[in-house]
Amino acid sequence: MVFVGRKYELERLEDLRKREGVKTCLIYGKRRVGKSELISQFCKDKRSIYFEYTTGSLSSQLKYMADVFSETTGEYRDDYDMLYLSLKDIADYCKESETVVVFDEFQYLVGDDEEGEISSEFQRFVDTLLKDTNTMVILCGSYASMMIEITSDPNRPLYGRFPNSIEIEPLSLRECSELHPSLCDLDVLKLYLTIGGFPGFHVEATGDTYEECIWNAFFKKQAPLQKDVQLLIGCGMSNVEEYRSILRVISEGSVTNKTIAEKAGMERMTCRNQLQRLVDSDILGIHNPMYGAPKHPRYYIKEDAVAFYYGVYETNRMRIDSKRPVETLNKLAPSISTYLGLRFEFACMNYLKNNYYCTEIGRWWGASKTIGDDGKPIIVDIDVTAKVESGGATYYVFGECKMRNRLTGFHELNELVARTELTKTEVNPTYMLFSTSGFDDDLLDYADVSNNVKLVTLDQIMGKTPAEPF
Repeated sequence: MVFVGRKYELERLEDLRKREGVKTCLIYGKRRVGKSELISQFCKDKRSIYFEYTTGSLSSQLKYMADVFSETTGEYRDDYDMLYLSLKDIADYCKESETVVVFDEFQYLVGDDEEGEISSEFQRFVDTLLKDTNTMVILCGSYASMMIEITSDPNRPLYGRFPNSIEIEPLSLRECSELHPSLCDLDVLKLYLTIGGFPGFHVEATGDTYEECIWNAFFKKQAPLQKDVQLLIGCGMSNVEEYRSILRVISEGSVTNKTIAEKAGMERMTCRNQLQRLVDSDILGIHNPMYGAPKHPRYYIKEDAVAFYYGVYETNRMRIDSKRPVETLNKLAPSISTYLGLRFEFACMNYLKNNYYCTEIGRWWGASKTIGDDGKPIIVDIDVTAKVESGGATYYVFGECKMRNRLTGFHELNELVARTELTKTEVNPTYMLFSTSGFDDDLLDYADVSNNVKLVTLDQIMGKTPAEPF
């Protein structure tokens, strides 16, 4: 698969490399987000030595480092019995010429370093052994919180030694489209809503249609993302089963701490703490209530692949027959369609963020005028809300998102207008409708002469045609 994106990250690394003396950089991000590939691309035309650690004892790590050093330099080394000796050899190699030294998946080397002995050796490596060399040292890891703590805690040996850091984030929708040249735009969008912007996931999602891609990535026997998503959740966390229980409950429709705790069988305070940890790790998000929506937190699964795993794969596991892909996908089609319709709202939010100056973005939910069977008003919502500044004016956006096989028309606009009136806000609204299938002629004609109705097509979402200005 081709390497796409990461222009900013490569330029940042290159600018750092050009500085005189010893340079250090911390690179972190989630598993499969493309950290190692980025570093490999950066090192491609440079003198470098690259260590990528895995789980194991210190003695096994030292044996591995001796093997890498021998292979890279052509100078054979017996297994090291001290980390210092390995780092001393590396420093001597760096004295010969400008070198990039990479310690990838660093958390596996220092995971049991309770006394800080390993970190202290790396402190000496940076401060003393590399002195008077033109060396760039890169630490990289998937346990973001651990990597940040190792280098930012004043009580740790590496405090202050890695002032430059780069967080590797998922690729954009447009960048991911370059990874699937055989897919139509709608299938690229569907795939992005299913596995997000993780290049490592896209490598596994092979095929000429969306259905083929998700079959190969998620549903076939021993499909790779079945395991990868579980590792994404458990990466650097304890109490993993509690987190998984929370994610299952949220995927079933519970969104508040109270209902999540009840259905997950947890104490409410414990549940709140675990929810916050999932938010801090970017697995969960909290909807931003706007225009008078209730202020208590409403949680959602932020990572697309995690949302698909719990919302579609796990809930339908008994219906998946790895020997019958066509029949299985037909059975799962309603569940997948519902999932994509819900996730499309986040693509629309990203469209607003990427194309306009948004001072706030979120959702609205509240009581409607319709009374349910329980005698209480039915709760309704507005998919996307935002405040946009343009030309010295503020625009109050209320959006409806439709991912389906028919054109969007006045019915959807009228429904959006009615729900906007429920917000009881004193603003002049701008109505924005997003549709992957387009709009009927009547609505297109009306939007052409209306100042407060904007229609967003699939081409605009994919970045192929420009966004309409305010």
